[in-house]
Amino acid sequence: MITNFGLMTLYQTISNENNENVDCFQPTSSHLLWSSPEVKLNPCRWGSKESDVFSLSIIMSEVINQSSPYNSQDSKTTDSIIRSIGSGIYVRPTVDSTDVPDDIIDLMEQCWSDNPDRRPSIDDIHEKFSAHSEGKNIHNNDSLLDFQFFSAFLNYNRPVADALKLGQTIEPDKFEEVTVYFSDIVGFTTISAYSRPIEIISLLNDLYTSFDRIIDSYQVYKVETIGDAYMVVSGVPERRSDHAEQIADMALDILHSCTQIKIAHLPGVPLKIRIGINTGKRRKNRT
Repeated sequence: MITNFGLMTLYQTISNENNENVDCFQPTSSHLLWSSPEVKLNPCRWGSKESDVFSLSIIMSEVINQSSPYNSQDSKTTDSIIRSIGSGIYVRPTVDSTDVPDDIIDLMEQCWSDNPDRRPSIDDIHEKFSAHSEGKNIHNNDSLLDFQFFSAFLNYNRPVADALKLGQTIEPDKFEEVTVYFSDIVGFTTISAYSRPIEIISLLNDLYTSFDRIIDSYQVYKVETIGDAYMVVSGVPERRSDHAEQIADMALDILHSCTQIKIAHLPGVPLKIRIGINTGKRRKNRT
């Protein structure tokens, strides 16, 4: 049921079990951007595997373009695009195929064929993707594990990283005074509810790119980012007497930078962050 595939069948099944007389499930206008021509011609028609394949092709175009469907047709409204396709006029997203393998483009175009019988099955699509990625670590678990290990390794300071490369054990160390910075986005849950995943990724990328650029000017150490949370520390791994000053000045710069960052898909919503700072002792654990 992930990505809404198959939900129409589930909805129909539940309706039948509840003895509800449901003749038509009316999708919203925006949802029809992912719908196949046969569904656009008859919105009351229940979905099918073939129409799901068409929807998949539109999602593929979104992934390739990193934008909403039909984003290149700026002069056309959602309703006009839906009317064009529903009336038999061939309208499909314009895709920038510069860095995309030809076989993936061919597969996408097969999936959005006007004729449902000419669209490949999900099994065929899976087979073609598997063949394309054979011998490559593209979005596979081993690639993810390598990335997680590499990311964790980068979080260590140079002396610790060098010692780990030599197979040495890192003994616990105590830091009498360090200052820790935390921040997150105010109303992030609400913003997420009105955003698509790619829009959230774009927002966080813009935000953290700005933050990373700022902390390069200070004697601080970025510990991690989790979702919309950003954590920085000063006074560790390098002991400093001005750790609180470094974090405070950095926090003010970060706070000011948020006034320059706009939420592109929610232009009327200001970006606000909450900041917490604490100074105290810290123990670096054995590694």
